[in-house]
Amino acid sequence: MNKIKKTIGVFALASSALAIASCGEKGPTRKEVEKFTITVTCQESDGEITFLESLAEGYMKLNPDRNVIVKNFGGSTFDNYMKSHSFDKQNLGDIIWMPDDYFASFAIGENFVDLRPYYEASSETSYDKYYQSMLHAANYYGEYKPYSVDPSPEAGIYFAPRDYNKPVIVCNTDLFNSAGIALPEVNEGWTLQEFTEFCQTVANTIKTSKHPLVNGAEAIYFNLGWEPIYTTFMNAYGADPVVDSTGHFNLHSEKNCEFLDYMYNNFAKYEKLMCYREESFNDGTCFMRMEVRSAIIENIAKVKDPDTGEAYIDFLPMPSDATTHSIGAGCSGYGIIANQAKNVQVCNGEEKTVEELAWDFIKYTISTQGQNDAGKSGGSVPVLKELENSGAWRQFHPEFNHDAFISGNELRLTTFNIFNPSSSCRTSLRASISSIFSKTMDKSLGSAEQRNNWMPGIRDQFDSLGQRFVRK
Repeated sequence: MNKIKKTIGVFALASSALAIASCGEKGPTRKEVEKFTITVTCQESDGEITFLESLAEGYMKLNPDRNVIVKNFGGSTFDNYMKSHSFDKQNLGDIIWMPDDYFASFAIGENFVDLRPYYEASSETSYDKYYQSMLHAANYYGEYKPYSVDPSPEAGIYFAPRDYNKPVIVCNTDLFNSAGIALPEVNEGWTLQEFTEFCQTVANTIKTSKHPLVNGAEAIYFNLGWEPIYTTFMNAYGADPVVDSTGHFNLHSEKNCEFLDYMYNNFAKYEKLMCYREESFNDGTCFMRMEVRSAIIENIAKVKDPDTGEAYIDFLPMPSDATTHSIGAGCSGYGIIANQAKNVQVCNGEEKTVEELAWDFIKYTISTQGQNDAGKSGGSVPVLKELENSGAWRQFHPEFNHDAFISGNELRLTTFNIFNPSSSCRTSLRASISSIFSKTMDKSLGSAEQRNNWMPGIRDQFDSLGQRFVRK
């Protein structure tokens, strides 16, 4: 899941997405090559290049007649990169990395190949081998159906999810040891109340500690505005949906206001609890932060013993509801660019379409061997369920609490699926909801009194846009 969030003007993105979908196409090409070659394009952040290079190396060892070229977005986000290539789609590559929260407006524009026929062509990629919430996330309405049941584009899978991205709480064990606080044994689940009390214990210890590492620190960096996190927390509290069944803003409901009050009173205004600088964890001045597996490589590189290189890192699962113990998860993965798909490559007399070549590599990335190759880098939790309790991802710093990443049941992220995916409204509406949670966790803005000043404006803007694009 891409965490670099940018609010994009609704009409600008809608126009660009339309341009991508409607741009004139050339016919298929035929090309003689020394090796079958595909290009994969991805973001630069969160270790994605490292993952892909590892996967490409493993794949080419097994297939010496193949060449996989890894390119990056050049510092751009996925959505901006797609827009910037609306009239030169050949430069997008053959396969593109995409996040579950930003692909929909491009998928409905027929930019990507529906992958269901390929999933169904082999028992090796049977749907039941993967976390179902992740496959649903690769559909622009949030609900895929097997091609054999419903071949319509609306039921398609437009990228192959590569990872199972549940957020966890990353802990600086050096700070915890210096403060004399033991990490709790909570892999079987802990409630929001238990989590709250633990965070407050850390904050109270910081207030009274004379240890130089501890007394200048703060307890936790929250990222409550990120959908997997606020969905998990609201579910744990028993709050109402963020959006009601008619697509109207619902964060002002009585139950949701109770939740916002809870988060403000127990976290935002609690002295020494909230950390507001994202860099503070890597700087060693923050005990905990919320993160996904793909982003912990940087934490490990920064938070370590300067002499031995030992990583001062461990993990706790997210708090959850006491009944189902459900935690929200997102994903990213690889889709095939439709514009390139029918091109033909000829190598030593053998012909293959780009689509066939691209799927063969993608199939490898979601196979047991490919998932293990990605897991060796430490930045990926397998989407393949059979590797949940085994596999290379658990051998990366085997002393870590890897169970935290698979704790809890699947909690699907469906908040924005009620809105039309062909426009940029989902992007804008996500940004509106994110801003509310950011303000709630701000000590000067998050109180009920302050919220009554700024929330109505956001609510009215949300409904003004949302009701224009709600699915009928």
